[in-house]
Amino acid sequence: MYLVEDDPDWIRERLQERLHIVDGVLKAFESWDELPAVVWSAANRVDARRGLMDRFGFDEQIAQYVMDMPIARTTESSRADLAEEAANLRAELD
Repeated sequence: MYLVEDDPDWIRERLQERLHIVDGVLKAFESWDELPAVVWSAANRVDARRGLMDRFGFDEQIAQYVMDMPIARTTESSRADLAEEAANLRAELD
């Protein structure tokens, strides 16, 4: 029986997708103080997501992830955990 989870290409794609999200969130942390103003000034979620994409260069996936991220995930230890995860993903992809 063939399981897609055993396919090295499938695994690599999932790792790359996760790294894309983690890198995007880390980029968002660099401008964290500016993010709420963009979201709060928007008329709705679509405009907020578009504003994040325009202002910070996020793609739609990252903008949505940042908007949906709980505030508790923005602590210094969470940021350190994400930085470590990014390093581990890069090492695994090399």
